[in-house]
Amino acid sequence: MDGYPVELKGVYRSFGKSEVIRGFDLDLTKNAMTGIIGPTGAGKTTIMRLVNGAIKPTKGTVRVLGLDPCKKTKAKVSAIHSYPVMDINHSLKVKYYLDLYGRAYPGFDFSFAAKLLEYFNLDQKAKFGNLSTGQKALMHFIFGLSSRCPVTMFDEPFNGMDIEMRKLAGKILLNDYMEHPRNIIVASHILPEIEHLLSEVIIINKGEKVFYGDMDQVRDMMCEISGNAEILDAFSGKLPQESIMHRTKSAMSQSLVIKASPNSDLAKSAKALGLEASPVTPEDVCIYLTGGKAGDDIYDLWNNEENGNA
Repeated sequence: MDGYPVELKGVYRSFGKSEVIRGFDLDLTKNAMTGIIGPTGAGKTTIMRLVNGAIKPTKGTVRVLGLDPCKKTKAKVSAIHSYPVMDINHSLKVKYYLDLYGRAYPGFDFSFAAKLLEYFNLDQKAKFGNLSTGQKALMHFIFGLSSRCPVTMFDEPFNGMDIEMRKLAGKILLNDYMEHPRNIIVASHILPEIEHLLSEVIIINKGEKVFYGDMDQVRDMMCEISGNAEILDAFSGKLPQESIMHRTKSAMSQSLVIKASPNSDLAKSAKALGLEASPVTPEDVCIYLTGGKAGDDIYDLWNNEENGNA
């Protein structure tokens, strides 16, 4: 296959008067484990539905293996969108859905699916409606992984699973990707849960792509400068405003998050002034890039509490 496995060009998607995806462009790296990260309502699920052809873009083009997934069967069966709360018939048995997935996806690995069902003690004769929430999520995860689709998309796949299930499912996902390289996309609003699985990440907010690159780039993107308030103010006054991602001034702490590596010249100059420069976690990088709050200013909620109650 030449070109990119997934391409989105100038994609918009509206539902009624609500524009959910805005001018989205993407050329997906071949055979990568990619995360789509963003707050609830950012448009992660809509992107996946566009890629697997479940919905059409209002404007722009979507291509899977160079084909339109809404028009070409080869593209549609090459991109699976799996999520733990799929609306399916609860009276039908696990075996029925095993056979259904097998008929729908040409590369489906029945043997692997059966091994996973047995590993997790999921009875093929059990009715779907009688499974626990975690077992339902596992069933969809197992069948999505066993599809071996060139583009395999998991949407919050570990929701409903207990801690043991989540760890095991994560290990299985990573090992199967190594055994059968393909494009695996995992959407989540909780990056720490999947960070160790990812080679790259797409950060999305309000239907727009904020960032797309290697996880190592995210880990080295920002640093937090903290220390003496006067020195910190003087240091920040010399910085370009666009490099300041977040500022905290409270009774509990004073710090500055800047868009620079902890090993950058900026960080070194801060240290030379007696300030501290520490890495920002990828989770907090995502929060700052999407305009969210990292929670380090919550202590202000109790400031002047006595005056407020007077």
